[in-house]
Amino acid sequence: MSLTVEKLNDDTTFLFSFAPSFAPKSTTRKMPGAFTILIDPWLGGETSILHPVFQLASHTSECAIRSLAELKDHPDVIIISQEKPDHCHRETLCSLPKTTRIRILATPAAAKTIRSWKHFHPETLHVMAPYYPDKPGVVTRVRLEPYTSSSSAGEITIANIVTKYDMTRLHNAIGITYRPPGSLLSAVGGETRPPPQFPRPPRPLSTPHPRTTHPIPPHHHHRAPCNPSLPARRHKEQPLSVLYTPHGLSLPALQPYLTHHLHRIGALPLTALFHCLNSEENPLFLGGLVARGAPGGVEVAAGVGARYWVGAHDEAKALSGVATRWIRSRRYSAEEVRGMLWERESVGGVKRREATEVRLLGVGERMRIDG
Repeated sequence: MSLTVEKLNDDTTFLFSFAPSFAPKSTTRKMPGAFTILIDPWLGGETSILHPVFQLASHTSECAIRSLAELKDHPDVIIISQEKPDHCHRETLCSLPKTTRIRILATPAAAKTIRSWKHFHPETLHVMAPYYPDKPGVVTRVRLEPYTSSSSAGEITIANIVTKYDMTRLHNAIGITYRPPGSLLSAVGGETRPPPQFPRPPRPLSTPHPRTTHPIPPHHHHRAPCNPSLPARRHKEQPLSVLYTPHGLSLPALQPYLTHHLHRIGALPLTALFHCLNSEENPLFLGGLVARGAPGGVEVAAGVGARYWVGAHDEAKALSGVATRWIRSRRYSAEEVRGMLWERESVGGVKRREATEVRLLGVGERMRIDG
């Protein structure tokens, strides 16, 4: 199986394409068991916080595409990780028709913003409740139909991991895992067991409860949602796992998700971390820490054993407005980050067999990660 990552702007718009192991490396045809996710699309125009006089931002380089209509294939899901306009961009999202069948998953504040536009049908939008391991229904699960009646179903899981008491709502992460159909499952204790019986999809809800994340209604003939009653992991292949945190979050904030979700389904070490390299900080009266940058990313990458660290949200945007006068930034190169990772391992005294590979993608550039 594989994950193909395409960067659609120089900031933090990514297209994730998951595919099973039998899919050819170069194909334009969507394979059974494949799944695509578009995250935080901003494909042109300006963004403003509160008022253009306060803060105004725009891209300094061309995007790979100018609107969502230019995508070769519609993604299965669009994820909006925050309500900030450079993540939740009205002009870009509303380039989709009101009748779109693409499902949008958004954090609670982002969902509230999107609803205020009154552009999308209520069933299009689904809320990602904050992840807490002791609360049911906070992981969105998408069933990937089995290839045959004798094989097992696959699954996509999506979770919104938050930092407690983060008033800025900047320091969250979106956790994604992919397990393709067709493999044996084993229970948490290690014994092999048959695939669980999945319930039929519930009727779509027009107004999701803000504290509950529901399974996504089916929108392709070969896909339906699922809600397994027991955690399971692949018998042979490790699921692909992605952590997308453009502003960064601390390892302690991430730990419950690692322990109660990724570890239980056998999705560690992490496949790919999407995290800023550059750090940014405002005065406390403007929110304080904006981006944790390389120092915070090194902590997370080491803690999850990330195979890849892909730079995110590091575009040198054109900024204006009174709020931009106090921003303090520190830029890090990929080579500096590699050195910081090496130093972290040296001080810790534990050398991993495979060091984290740091990658910076250009606009329109793709990379493939094999599972």
